[in-house]
Amino acid sequence: AGAIAAAVVLLRSGASALVSYQAQRRGLQALPMAQWGPPTLPSSSLTGYGEALLDEADVNEILAEITAADDRRQLLFQHNRAIFSNANKLLFDIRTGRLDRKDEYMAECLASLGQAFAAAEGYPSLRDGPLSSAAETVAMARLLLRFFETGRLVPMDEVMPCSDEEYLCAAIGMAQELSRYALGRACAADTRSIALCRALIMQLNAKMLEFDLRNGRVRRTYDGLKYAVKKLEDVTYEMSMVVPPDAPRGAAATVAEEHEAGPGQAEMDLESAGGEAKRRRVEDGEAKESEEGSEPASEPALLDEACFDAIRARMEEYDAKRETLIKACRDVQKNGKQAIFSVHRGELSKAAAKIQAARALAEPVQKLVDEHPTLRHGSFSSAMEELAEGVLFHAWVAERRVLTRASVGLGLDAQEMVGALSDLTGEVGRFAVARASKRDLDAVQQALETDLVIGSAMTQFNVGGRFSKKVDAVTMNTKKVQQLAYELTLVRMGRSQAAERDVEPAASGRDGGDDEV
Repeated sequence: AGAIAAAVVLLRSGASALVSYQAQRRGLQALPMAQWGPPTLPSSSLTGYGEALLDEADVNEILAEITAADDRRQLLFQHNRAIFSNANKLLFDIRTGRLDRKDEYMAECLASLGQAFAAAEGYPSLRDGPLSSAAETVAMARLLLRFFETGRLVPMDEVMPCSDEEYLCAAIGMAQELSRYALGRACAADTRSIALCRALIMQLNAKMLEFDLRNGRVRRTYDGLKYAVKKLEDVTYEMSMVVPPDAPRGAAATVAEEHEAGPGQAEMDLESAGGEAKRRRVEDGEAKESEEGSEPASEPALLDEACFDAIRARMEEYDAKRETLIKACRDVQKNGKQAIFSVHRGELSKAAAKIQAARALAEPVQKLVDEHPTLRHGSFSSAMEELAEGVLFHAWVAERRVLTRASVGLGLDAQEMVGALSDLTGEVGRFAVARASKRDLDAVQQALETDLVIGSAMTQFNVGGRFSKKVDAVTMNTKKVQQLAYELTLVRMGRSQAAERDVEPAASGRDGGDDEV
């Protein structure tokens, strides 16, 4: 019955609006179109409530932080462009054997890298992004140069500045370069260089197998090392089919020259080589007998094992802290989400208790993030954003205001606060739907003003398109609440017009009766 009554009211309101529109249109058609005049200016959707909803100083502070980070990012891209340009030139010269400008290129790389590190100081997300790839490329070029100077993989302290992960990825990248280098040396039958490359790559692979790599950057890069190992093994085997293991450098060219000689020369070579081959077999047999029972000679260490052991220990410690953080953030995020559900059910006291519990769980995690800033982005940032959304929604429902970042009190950065504000509009929209079912137009209007104000701030925050998805979400939430407000307005207008129509016949009936009397 209630649904039918509501439908009747909507039909009446629609019919009344149509009659009013047709009357207005007939009035306009009575005048020439040139005399209609301009359309009415848009009326403000904000009341005093909406205009005072957001703290302008807080918005400007967040905007300044986002703008400063974006300026740093643009500056960092310029330095990265210079780093990659010089590093790629240096790598090309190494591959082609032209090293006359290596010092010049390396000096420019290190200078640009130092400027990039200075620009990224205080911004962990920038340090772990494109700058990390640039540092890895420079470290790989330095490892290659040092390998051709020493025949070893030099330790990490000789190619600084770089992080543990960057050094490991640079070492793996160097191994891939050596697999390509070995192909070139195979064409010149340089078995000694090929054997050196193979020994180094095999030792590097053995050390990397000791790492318990999580699914991250080093784990993905390690696949390239496996291909380099396979390539060196194939080249070594194929060369052994052509050149004897103890053949001197350039033996393949000698074999090719002998093959091109005439048959008479080949027979003479075979006859002269007969006695030499017999003598070599006797010497090899005697050497084998003398070596039986002795320990096999071990290959010399071509890398610093202590350096890799120290890196592995630091990475294991970091991964343990990361696992601790992920588990703790799961509980923080769970309490934040439960607080939001409690607010929707109208259990504000229970929501406040959940928020308090989440704050207590977040304190030790915050200390861990302060010690390791690179742990912030990911699980911790998502948990803080969820908790901030619960705090904002609880305050909005209880007090009809949007808290500032300082009032939230979670040490949020600008990106986390922007995410929480964007998600708040979704919860406000759900709240508006619940109030619309009770025909509470005032509450829906407050929700609409909240979404409009937050949407206006989001368009300012969207510097360089960083928050385009968040802005789109806010825009969609605002449209839904606007539709709710429109439909409730139609219902209210229909009720008022229906009431006027019910009053008019009664009034006219009383007047007619008095006249007749």
